[in-house]
Amino acid sequence: MAVVKKDKVKAKQLSKTRKQLRRQQKRGKLKRHVIDDLAEIEYKRKTPGINKARNAEEDWIDDREHKFAEEDDEDNLLPLDMLDADIDWENSAFAGKHRRMLKKRKEEEQEDNDEMRQFPTVKKDEGLKDMLPIKTSDGRVIARKGEVEIFSDDEKDADEGMETDIASAEAKPEKQDEFAGLSAIEMIAKRKQILESTKQEISNASLKLLSNPQEHIYRLRDLFNLSSGQDQHQVVKDNVMRLATVSLTQVFIDVIPGYHIRPPTEEEMNQKMKKDTKKLLEFEQTLLRYYLKFLQHLEKHALKLIAKDRKQFDEKSIDVKMSSLSVKCLGRLLNGASHFNYATNIVECLVRICVSSFTPAVEDSCIALKQMFQEDYIFKMSLHGAKTIAKTVNEKTSSVSPLLIKTLLSLNIKEVQKNDEKSKIPDLNKKRFALAKERKSKSANKYKKQLQKLENDLKEAEASESMSTKLKYATDTMNHVFMTYFRVLKRMPTASLLDPVLEGLSKFAHLLNVEFFTDIVVCLEDLIDQKHLRVTDSIHCVHTVFVILSGEGQALNIDPFRFYQTMYRLLCTLPFQKKEDQDRQTELVIKTLDRMLNFRRKQISLLRVAAFVKRILAVGFMLNARCHLALLAAIRTYFVAHPRLSSLIDDESEVITNGIFRPEMEDPDCSNALSTTIIPELKRLQKHPEKLIGQFALNILKNLPSTGHGQLNGQYTSIRPWNWFDEERQTWVQKPDVVHFEKEINAFVGRKKELNSNTYQGVIQKWISSAL
Repeated sequence: MAVVKKDKVKAKQLSKTRKQLRRQQKRGKLKRHVIDDLAEIEYKRKTPGINKARNAEEDWIDDREHKFAEEDDEDNLLPLDMLDADIDWENSAFAGKHRRMLKKRKEEEQEDNDEMRQFPTVKKDEGLKDMLPIKTSDGRVIARKGEVEIFSDDEKDADEGMETDIASAEAKPEKQDEFAGLSAIEMIAKRKQILESTKQEISNASLKLLSNPQEHIYRLRDLFNLSSGQDQHQVVKDNVMRLATVSLTQVFIDVIPGYHIRPPTEEEMNQKMKKDTKKLLEFEQTLLRYYLKFLQHLEKHALKLIAKDRKQFDEKSIDVKMSSLSVKCLGRLLNGASHFNYATNIVECLVRICVSSFTPAVEDSCIALKQMFQEDYIFKMSLHGAKTIAKTVNEKTSSVSPLLIKTLLSLNIKEVQKNDEKSKIPDLNKKRFALAKERKSKSANKYKKQLQKLENDLKEAEASESMSTKLKYATDTMNHVFMTYFRVLKRMPTASLLDPVLEGLSKFAHLLNVEFFTDIVVCLEDLIDQKHLRVTDSIHCVHTVFVILSGEGQALNIDPFRFYQTMYRLLCTLPFQKKEDQDRQTELVIKTLDRMLNFRRKQISLLRVAAFVKRILAVGFMLNARCHLALLAAIRTYFVAHPRLSSLIDDESEVITNGIFRPEMEDPDCSNALSTTIIPELKRLQKHPEKLIGQFALNILKNLPSTGHGQLNGQYTSIRPWNWFDEERQTWVQKPDVVHFEKEINAFVGRKKELNSNTYQGVIQKWISSAL
């Protein structure tokens, strides 16, 4: 009685819960996935009754058929009263036929009981299994069958416990006939309907995976099948593949754990596990298996872009669209799960794509690699990326995209390991073991203090060990980077490839090993004499040399006069460069001059510094306001580093020189710059429309006063000259891109002679004199 009462209470509670859920559903308070789960539960609850009624109907039909067949057979037999009494009925032919008929009927009934019940008019096929039917919106019931998957032993262990009744696609003949006999409008509507239902299917599978990955990990199979286009009609296959690929990429980024999954050993698989441990192991192995399949799927499509027989690609073609999408997905997976398995394989694939002739794919790959270098502070992935790039450059004999070399500029390496230090951890562990043996002979407080000190030393040593590992990665990474740069320089590539190499040498020159200093300086000397070299590349060469000479290279016996002469000549070419390149070139020139004139102030003569100051002032008149202001800020730092430059702003100079100033000379030491003054240039700049330029000119003219008339705001003096190109400081200049003196100088030159880099400074000197 107690059991019956308990069942009644349970049934009552279930009924009450159903009513409450229906009421909330009508009010629209239930979420979509809850409604789907309720519908699935209701369907499962009603399924036994439906099957029972269907089975009863089929049994009734079978009984009637057998009954009619029996009556027909009995009609063919003669009545017993018409038989002769002398005939042995039991042994007659009629009785044998009756017995055989009854035996056949029993065997058929036995087979019906042993075999699984099938849908009517459907024959049993090998390799297929029956699945739940689908009822369409027009009332049709579609019978479905799914393929029986054959798993290996590892896959059986990983997929154990999964649901076997996962919904699969409809039968292929049904799909192929869906569009038969439809008009164009009906076909478009049908295609839209199928796409919407597929989007909903992808959305539901992704939502369940994100809500509970361990419970719904089998949904990865559905998404992977959709991304590979299995059992999809040709009309919607391409769109479904792209949608599923993008969704599965984001699902993997969100579901992947924050650690590297190690495959279990055979011993670990044979030992007993807890239920939660086994469930976690199944989840990890299933995730890893489908992640590998998905990466192989993306790689197959992405590598179509580097086919040798295709030099031109149609961006509108379906294959190219899918390949481009695969490249973007690989980049997202690399930066979203760089710690996870197969990250190094993704790097290798993206580097291979960078040799493609399809520019958008190369740009997407380089953006992904650049982001990886920027966000990697352990330098483990950076090491693998630099190694792969160096290998590709060597194999392709430097015939690679400049964008690939330019990605190395995003490395965050600031220092490298100069010498190998031995680890202190083994010695500290020995001391701890020795201290434990002597514990009995020591007091408790003394032992505690010594042990605490030893533990602190051990923690410090472990932290130092971690730092040394990071520095080791950084050192190996830079070795591969410099190897790449040297290979490119040795093969004398095109100007487009030389630009990122020289820029990289300029940025990382302070990380070079001392053994390579002499070789790289000699190489740059030979390179700078080439006529085809661009201005930007020449400035990079000079900057690289002075970065080397301002660090450990000070001990080298190298005379940099040739590079001073080159920079002095390049200054007059800045006004004739493209407007969009002038900001970048001026910023690089200011950084280089800072190392040439300020860092080496003890090794450089005052005459040479004065020549550079005089030429920089002349160059600024034909540059925009932002570049002009940065150059004036740089000149102010030269006056701070070389106080004797005040002779350039004195009316009566104490410096005794012979001759006159010669602006056309390309040798700064022969220009005799100390025989002139910069007062006319500064007075002309005081009338500049930009107030900041006038303030800097007045401050230099008054010999950098800190108080009184001509002083500068401390906010301006604390800014380094090259930082005036930052976006936050561009708003301080009213018209940063305007060249205010361009019209006046062009008008003056139009009446005299043509203006070029050789005659530039002399023309500017005459123009200033005429203006005064």
